[in-house]
Amino acid sequence: MGDRVRLWHDRWCGDMVLKEVFPTLFSCATHKDAVLSEVMVRQHGRVIWNVNFGRNFNDWEMDTVTTFLNMLESKSSIREVADGSWWQLRRNGCFDVRSWYAAIRAATPTVFPWRSIWRPKDLASQSTPKGSILCLDGGLE
Repeated sequence: MGDRVRLWHDRWCGDMVLKEVFPTLFSCATHKDAVLSEVMVRQHGRVIWNVNFGRNFNDWEMDTVTTFLNMLESKSSIREVADGSWWQLRRNGCFDVRSWYAAIRAATPTVFPWRSIWRPKDLASQSTPKGSILCLDGGLE
């Protein structure tokens, strides 16, 4: 399993890339391009994660290390199948347009709050003497 799926660089663990979620651990990893088959070792029916780091961790980093190891342990029940693509929006893993369309229709569009950042300037409301025009150089004509 995992002959091509890279531990740190690929989205194999849900919808996240581990090097982005755990940047401190990634910077300390001795083999940054390790694939799952290299670090996920099965012994006596158990999975042992063999991820090596170049230094010992400080006390304040241990929470991050624990979270990382717990996350790896939660993924230990991964089935032994060949590498491939799996469409997560369908139970059988096969892509179809209907599930894709439903997903993009359900997604809420991101609206940029431009009105709260750039307030429109109304030149007509500028206080100028009656009958004069405000010029670019700040003078009146």
